[in-house]
Amino acid sequence: MKSKRRTKRRYNKKKKKKTLKRAGSLVIITNTRVIKRFNKSPKGKQKFNKELSIYKKGLSYVPKLISYNPDNLEIVMKNVGVSIKDKYKPTDRKQYLIDMKKLHKRFLKDTGYYHNDVRYQNTLLDRKGRLYFIDFEKIDKKLKDTFNYKYARQLY
Repeated sequence: MKSKRRTKRRYNKKKKKKTLKRAGSLVIITNTRVIKRFNKSPKGKQKFNKELSIYKKGLSYVPKLISYNPDNLEIVMKNVGVSIKDKYKPTDRKQYLIDMKKLHKRFLKDTGYYHNDVRYQNTLLDRKGRLYFIDFEKIDKKLKDTFNYKYARQLY
């Protein structure tokens, strides 16, 4: 009897929806998907293409691409978990810095690009404890000294 109740509860859960507005994009998060829409400006198209190129590679530490629409500049990907920033207090986040460092070196080796926006907000953690990178708008062949310098300095 208990197992039937559990399955009913699981299927009767309402889908939660969260909307975030970021500079140059709109992010809609549901239980299973993340939809990211970019501005239709030339910069928005450039960011869309950079981000899409990484998702198309199908890397194991990048959320799976479900679909994309180049006309609307929209990318739909699988929701794999929550960001380290949302899940842990600042004192508990430092344990993931070494893993983020290894993952960034692997990203650089696999793609030939620097992420240039590695921070706790852009690193997701799934239920099994695996890390995923998101937000590839700032990838480049060169390491850039941006406002995330304190993170970049700790990665190298």
